Amino acid sequence: MYNVTREQVAATIPGSEKIPHKTDLSGFPEKFLDVPYIDDGLNSHKLDLVLPKEGTKPFPLIVFIHGGGWLIGDKSHVQTQSVYRLLYAGYAVASINYRLSYEAKFPAALYDCKAAIRFLRANSDKFGVDASRIGVTGNSAGGHLTALLGTTNNKPEFEDLSTNNPDTSSAVTAGFIWYGAYDFVHWYEDWLKAYPGRPFDYNVSAEAYMLGHPINENPEHVKSASPTQLIDTNSVPFYIEYGTGDHAIPYPQAERFYRKYKEINGEDNIFIHCFEGAEHSAAVYKTDENVFRFVEFFDRYILGKTPREYFKLGTLGEC
Repeated sequence: MYNVTREQVAATIPGSEKIPHKTDLSGFPEKFLDVPYIDDGLNSHKLDLVLPKEGTKPFPLIVFIHGGGWLIGDKSHVQTQSVYRLLYAGYAVASINYRLSYEAKFPAALYDCKAAIRFLRANSDKFGVDASRIGVTGNSAGGHLTALLGTTNNKPEFEDLSTNNPDTSSAVTAGFIWYGAYDFVHWYEDWLKAYPGRPFDYNVSAEAYMLGHPINENPEHVKSASPTQLIDTNSVPFYIEYGTGDHAIPYPQAERFYRKYKEINGEDNIFIHCFEGAEHSAAVYKTDENVFRFVEFFDRYILGKTPREYFKLGTLGEC
C-alpha cells in the first residue's frame, strides 16, 4: 500500500510553504467568480471566468490550469497574471480548480478539467463565450493536464461523464504549455540526463503522489498519465516552452514530446521554444514578448487568422 504523506511530498516542492498573492481582476467589470462547474460544494470544482472590456460577444475562450505539483495551487493565485493578459487581446479567460493529489489520484484531475470545459461549453450563451473556439494553457502540473487534454479529445476512457453535462463535448482546439511534464514512462531516463548524479526518489515525489504509486509500478496507469504516449493524429496543435535549467521537471521531457508529435503529425502544428538555463517558473516566461506568443499562437489556431503584429498587452497587478 502506498502510504506517503502529503507533508512529505510538499517538502519536495520548492515554494509550497508560501501562499501566492491573488491576481487583481478589479479592472474587468464582467466576470463570474467561484462558479461551481460540478455541483458538489467542493472548492476544487469551481472556476473563475473573466470577459474582455472591449469587443463583441461571444468571445473566444482560453482555459488556464494552474501548476503546483498537482498538490498545491489555486485558480486565483498570482501565477494567473500572465494568462489574464490575454484579456487585452480580446480573449475571455477561465481559470479552473481541480482536485489536487491529496484529494484524489489520477485521473481525477483530468476528469475535472474535462468537466470544467463541458460546463463552459454547455453554458457558453450564458457566459458570452464561443463554444467552438476553446483553447487551453497551463504551467508545470497544469501544463501536464493541458497536454493530456490536447491528446485525449474524444477518448471516452479519459472522461467521467457522470459529473456534469454528459451530452457536451470536452474537446479543445489548441494548447500552450509552460514547463510541463509529458512522459512518466521515460521519467527516470530523462531525470538522469537532466540531473546527473542527483538521486530520484521513486516513492516520495509529486509524480508518485499524483499517481498514487511509484512511477516504476503499474505501467498501464503510468502510460495513461503520459501525454507523449497518447499522441495520435487527432492531437491538437501545441506550443511548448521549457528551460534547460529547470530543477523540477527534467527538460528532455519537452523534447521527447516534440519529437513524438513530429513523428506522428509532422512539424506544421507543433512549436517548441527553449530558454537556455532557465529555471522552473523563471521570469523569462513572463516577459511582454513571450506572453505575446500566446496571442500569436491562439490567433492562428483559435481564431484561424494570421497572427497580429506585436503590441504591448496591458498588465494586471496583485491584491
